[in-house]
Amino acid sequence: MGSRIMHYCISSIIGDKLEIELKSEFMLGGVAPDIHGLMGVAKGVTHFKDFDDSGKSHINIMRFYETYKDVIHEPFYLGYLCHLVSDVVWLDVYFDIVEYVSPEQWVENLNIAYGDFGKLNKRIIDHYSLRLQHHEIPNISICNYNVDFLPTLIDLLNDDFSKNEEFKEEPLELFNNDNSQIHDYISRSVTQCVDTLTNLNIIDSEHSIHLENPKIKLIK
Repeated sequence: MGSRIMHYCISSIIGDKLEIELKSEFMLGGVAPDIHGLMGVAKGVTHFKDFDDSGKSHINIMRFYETYKDVIHEPFYLGYLCHLVSDVVWLDVYFDIVEYVSPEQWVENLNIAYGDFGKLNKRIIDHYSLRLQHHEIPNISICNYNVDFLPTLIDLLNDDFSKNEEFKEEPLELFNNDNSQIHDYISRSVTQCVDTLTNLNIIDSEHSIHLENPKIKLIK
């Protein structure tokens, strides 16, 4: 799946595109599913993965939407949904780059990819003029999700912004060193997220958010 900074960047672009007023909460939701490691649970728990009869997993975006559609206009939930959509896009991009050979090679390629993520963080931050937001913990409730770990996730975001300067000039090992594949992933994710929100009637074709609850202030 994409890195925290990739998801943070995607959320930032979407937040600006949709003029989301509570952008920091939306962006926190945009990285929130990746809390699974801190919680000590399988990734599928926070990423709403289901399994088919053959045992193959997939992210069930609609299960998340149907479960939380009554609060989906709240920025955190909206960002969470966009993260799931972006992860589906990432799998398409990643499988275009990496051919599955064996379980051992798959794990090795993942480790190489994670190494590239650290080198890419500062490149993405600089290219997109990404800024770290001030995040407060919202009052949310998602099944099997422990909000107590959100402060630690925010600390990891701070580290992503502050500790990668020395790595950005190191050549990438798995991805193209010109960052083109990552830029393509970010662009495709933004487009797919906006299309998904439109298809679910959360926003209209003019990218205005449909507010079912007038007390939720999302757009300026």
